[in-house]
Amino acid sequence: MTTSVAEPGDVLSVRNLRIAFYTRGQVLRAVDGVEFSIRRASTVGLVGETGCGKSTVALSLVRLVPSPGRIEGGGAILFRGRDLLSLSERQMTEVRGKSIGVVFQESANTLDPVQKIGHQLCEAVRAHESISRRGAIGRASEMLAAVGIGAIRQRLDAYPHELSGGMRQRVGIALALICRPALLLADEPTTALDVTVQAQIVELLKNLRDDLSLSMLLISHDIAVISELADELLVMYAGKIVERGETSTVLQYPKHPYTQALLRAIPTPATIVRQEPLVPIDGTVPSADAWPEGCRFAPRCSYVHAQCLALEPPLIGDRDHAAACWLLQPNANGGASIERRSRPRADT
Repeated sequence: MTTSVAEPGDVLSVRNLRIAFYTRGQVLRAVDGVEFSIRRASTVGLVGETGCGKSTVALSLVRLVPSPGRIEGGGAILFRGRDLLSLSERQMTEVRGKSIGVVFQESANTLDPVQKIGHQLCEAVRAHESISRRGAIGRASEMLAAVGIGAIRQRLDAYPHELSGGMRQRVGIALALICRPALLLADEPTTALDVTVQAQIVELLKNLRDDLSLSMLLISHDIAVISELADELLVMYAGKIVERGETSTVLQYPKHPYTQALLRAIPTPATIVRQEPLVPIDGTVPSADAWPEGCRFAPRCSYVHAQCLALEPPLIGDRDHAAACWLLQPNANGGASIERRSRPRADT
């Protein structure tokens, strides 16, 4: 059974992260006890259905959870050994952008439409560094070149609406990296882009990670993107991490029923070539104000038994590969293992 996931070489270590949204008469516990870490110059992928809490996790790492949400006490977000939850807002302003860069979901649309690209890039670097206007323009030019944008002088003088979607996405990445942060949070960086541009952005992120020794948290629905970029993979469901491990291992040998179902529902090059039908997951992600008792995937799981409905399973395994499923426990259900599951779903 796993306990701590932190190691001395980790750039980021998240411990017992809990985030709740307090609305009228309701408490929505969107993130509930999430733990993971990211090593230096490595990429961790985070996958799961919409509504599982992935983007909320990313926003919490830079303390930008929107109101009425708040990060609950008892946890820690350790960045280079420093707990970000203990910092003042002024101290966090210094961390955002300078030490941790963020590519927001559909970041192309977050660019200021009335400010030229050059101005936005220069302001981002001058907010954190004592640098001349000429030096900032030079840095902006270097960053645009690094993300594969040509005709740099023309682009610096352009407004966001004068660029294509793929070009704006590159500018969003340049904006996140212009202060040379140690950690990049990339939330769906290839969303709404055509296949060719997606491939270019994936290759760009891969090269930037290697060239700049970046650590990265990559959130994506696209398993192909995750498999290309992520060294480790986290699978999130209903506010919790239900499986984690080396990306290739998790994709080839998924342990949790949710991970297995997720992979069956997503097209891959192999399934496309074999023309295999996709299998949708029954039901929907439960509401954050009414998580089920026991295993949160139990109401949708084909292999549920009494223990699943009564007790919440911990992550079972080690940092290399672990999953939160009672059937991985040697003595659970008479020694049943994940490979032997064949029972129909019980009434819930």
